[in-house]
Amino acid sequence: MPVVSPAIEDGGVVVANGQILQVGKFTELQKGLNAIIREHPEHLLIPTLVNAHTHLELSLFAELGSATNGFSPAGDIISWVGKLIKLRKGLITAVDEEIIAAEAAANALRNSGIGLIADIGNQAQGRNLAAEGLIENRFFLEFLGLSKQAEKDALYRLETTAEEIACTAHAPHSTASGLIVSLKNRARARGGLFPIHVAESTPELEFLLTGRGPFREFLFGLGGWDGTFIPPGTGAVDYLDRLGVLDEKTLCVHCVHLSSKEIDLLAKRRAKVCLCPGSNRYLGVGKADLTEFIKRGLLPALGTDSLASNQRLSIWREMAILREDHPDVLPETIFRMATLAGAESLGCEQILGALAPGKKAAFLAVSCPEVQGKDLFAYLASRKEDPSCYWIE
Repeated sequence: MPVVSPAIEDGGVVVANGQILQVGKFTELQKGLNAIIREHPEHLLIPTLVNAHTHLELSLFAELGSATNGFSPAGDIISWVGKLIKLRKGLITAVDEEIIAAEAAANALRNSGIGLIADIGNQAQGRNLAAEGLIENRFFLEFLGLSKQAEKDALYRLETTAEEIACTAHAPHSTASGLIVSLKNRARARGGLFPIHVAESTPELEFLLTGRGPFREFLFGLGGWDGTFIPPGTGAVDYLDRLGVLDEKTLCVHCVHLSSKEIDLLAKRRAKVCLCPGSNRYLGVGKADLTEFIKRGLLPALGTDSLASNQRLSIWREMAILREDHPDVLPETIFRMATLAGAESLGCEQILGALAPGKKAAFLAVSCPEVQGKDLFAYLASRKEDPSCYWIE
């Protein structure tokens, strides 16, 4: 299943020195080839999956994302955020607890076939949270704060952050404009990606449009509102574009509540998009308009968000949920979102995302008995439980 070309029955992949050399029909590849042959009967060879948005450091709070915890957000994302803040203040007795939970989540990702992640965290230690072996971890240290003092403190912290650590902003509704611009300028100077939460819920949209609503009340209750934030009177994408931070290296995550014009603007600026359907479903914030993105030539990546808002960090499950939410979208398109589109969104398409010469020789063999032809993509993109698979290295 090369992704960049049709499926190859009885296909093979030639690898050497950690790199893919050839992909094609096995009978053709083996002609004149002096190589060790490893066969994988009744399996599909597929590229590694990509989780383009997660928060590993929140893995300690998996109880909040569990359907059995007695709490259901039911569209009330403000209450969910409040509970998360309370848990973070009350349950962490040492950073080690958070690291241990995050490492366990990273290893679970690897075991499910994830080879590349974008991890957003509030502690610099998170950049070391890569499972042993194949997971490529693109870590981003996240900054936020709307009040003048919070912005000043964040900018000082940014100035004193080690150059090798990639940094980003949380969201337009939670981060002062000057801080957003400073973070984007830093990312530009490094030639790096700038992931940011965009239009996840209606309360944040109301806050950007009017400066009022439950999010303002929430900030006031936390002591994070000093009245200095001036609402832009527009949606998140328009606001980011006015700030000059929307370009081909901006990764907009969630994108649930966007106008048609804002989707046009994302396409015009060649921005990247990442959808998190499992988290959106659990929090009850709505569904991103995948069909409209595709019409504009935007193929989003897939992410899980965190265990605090999702039962599992499984891209297999995200694909299945997306198929339920958008039955008009072809399963091969959804599978491409989970592989090549994910790698492209993180700037890693040269090494991962497809089975093709020059890519990294790290891919999966997925058990697939008695499934053939066009049903292959449906089989891969419809599994709420992770299939039996193993790494080929």
